[in-house]
Amino acid sequence: MGKTVKEGKNQKTVLRQEEQSKIVSTFNRKESIDGFSIAVGYDDIAERDYSFSAGQHFEVKIEYIEITNEEFQDRLQSLQSQVKRLNAKSEAISETLEASLAKLNFSDDAR
Repeated sequence: MGKTVKEGKNQKTVLRQEEQSKIVSTFNRKESIDGFSIAVGYDDIAERDYSFSAGQHFEVKIEYIEITNEEFQDRLQSLQSQVKRLNAKSEAISETLEASLAKLNFSDDAR
């Protein structure tokens, strides 16, 4: 929800009017919406040492998909190739940067 905007050196999330209305109406109705909100009672809050951290109240859901060993190996190989390409690119950038820095010279004569 919301749009991230930059204000000077800071970033903040700005909610549209519809998003604000959804939050307020969901709160007022004490409604639980999967992946959006949860309504908890006072006892639940007390059991968690009065923590309002979302992780204390939301259930973490992990969806698993069945893949074959061959599909797994293909994905693994693809990721390994990608990591190798990115590492090579990183090394090339580092070499270019080091060469550029080596060319820099500061002396009082340059003033």
